[in-house]
Amino acid sequence: MAKTVNKILKIVAIVVVVIIIAVIILLNNLGRAIKAGIQTVGSQVTQCKITVDDVDLSLLRGKLLIKNLIVGNPEGYKTDNAFQLDKVNVSLQPKSIFSDLIVIDDIVIDGPQITYEVGLGNSNIGTIQKNVESWVPASEDKEEPEKKEEKEGGKKVQISHFLLDNGQINLSAKIMQGKDLSLPLPKIELNDIGKPKEDDKDAENGVAATAATALVLKNVLTSVSDTATEGLKSLGANIGEAGKSIIEAGKSVGESAKGALDAAKGALGDAKKSLGNLLKKD
Repeated sequence: MAKTVNKILKIVAIVVVVIIIAVIILLNNLGRAIKAGIQTVGSQVTQCKITVDDVDLSLLRGKLLIKNLIVGNPEGYKTDNAFQLDKVNVSLQPKSIFSDLIVIDDIVIDGPQITYEVGLGNSNIGTIQKNVESWVPASEDKEEPEKKEEKEGGKKVQISHFLLDNGQINLSAKIMQGKDLSLPLPKIELNDIGKPKEDDKDAENGVAATAATALVLKNVLTSVSDTATEGLKSLGANIGEAGKSIIEAGKSVGESAKGALDAAKGALGDAKKSLGNLLKKD
């Protein structure tokens, strides 16, 4: 009997050890899986290459840190990239990672660098924006009369709060003649992405990862485009005012020169008269 109990205890101990090892392997690979997911889904939605340097995941605390996330430019643009995010801090509910609905409490992006490059009839941000819009669910995009098919199966996500703050837009355009112009990006804040409205009892919780990504990017890109457009308009107006000032200054110089010439002509005329009078006396 004692031998049987010992055998059972040994088997249980082996099973526990195997489970612990499996959990450790799983946790070690979760960061890699999240990194791969970000790069794959992000690149799919934006149709631009997205890279991430590293991902730190603390499952017990429900904290995720994404380091150096870079969104490349669409084909045909010359600047290094469209977005550079040094750090993206994510707070999530740990248990939800192993369920069909991943619940994210917060996504905070502080101090992102955005490059707005003006091209022929468009911009890098405008091009990315068009790519993203095809992924926005019909319920969130009122301009789309027909419901789009869900483009990703599997797990869904729900984002309670998204915040992008202290962003900077660096404008790149020929009109600037090589000069840099930086503009502050207004704070962008979104709530309850993938959370059904209270009066919609039939709606399901969560949206596909691609749809959630597209909804966030759509709001960010719209804000970037609006801010950059106003900045370029202001720059054009300033250039116009500078041009007017140069023209007015030219007119003043011309009038001064004309006045000096008239005065010289008058003095010469007086000199001729004086010389004529002198000769008559002789």
